[in-house]
Amino acid sequence: MPKIVAVLDRDNLKLLDKVFQLLSFAMKFLIKDIKSDIKNVYTIFFELIGHSNRYVRKFASQSLSFVIRKLPINKELIEMIVEPMGDENSMHGVSDLFFEVLSGQGEDLHSKARSVLAEILKSNCSWELIRMIYLKLVNSIDTSKQLPMFEELTEHLSGDSLLLLFQVCNDCVQLKFGRRIHEITVVHLTQVFQQLLKSDQEFDC
Repeated sequence: MPKIVAVLDRDNLKLLDKVFQLLSFAMKFLIKDIKSDIKNVYTIFFELIGHSNRYVRKFASQSLSFVIRKLPINKELIEMIVEPMGDENSMHGVSDLFFEVLSGQGEDLHSKARSVLAEILKSNCSWELIRMIYLKLVNSIDTSKQLPMFEELTEHLSGDSLLLLFQVCNDCVQLKFGRRIHEITVVHLTQVFQQLLKSDQEFDC
């Protein structure tokens, strides 16, 4: 893996293509070994996840997402993924990785999307990262299939973190003037906001 990372040249498209073909095959055929040593593999692989070139980050995320889905979805996994995150490039890379894990065939969510989102929302992930993940999802997942995303969002946020709910909703409404949100999702969010207004909680938003 270090050798592969070392020879990567983003300006050499032929080599770049060969490298990611190799990585894709490695993730498929060495899945057992990679899973058993995922922390060490991820430490080395993160150089690609946090790369300055967005196409490298995208390809790396697509390759690794296959492995991540095969692992137990829990707090330890989420913490491992976000721990090396530092600069803006690495945040984009981590959000790309989560996006690839959450995305299914076509414009649908993966079958593990809800469990992954639940762990992300329960974790100490930065609000900026969560907002970035949701923007990628809203911009890519079919509007009629987005409701589970917002159900998880409203279920796992409470107290001070409700501000994040408002921020994500505001981001989504602003994105393409709200045309990426299905009417059923709007109804769901409206009901949540109505419940909040009827409650005795006070929010500094």
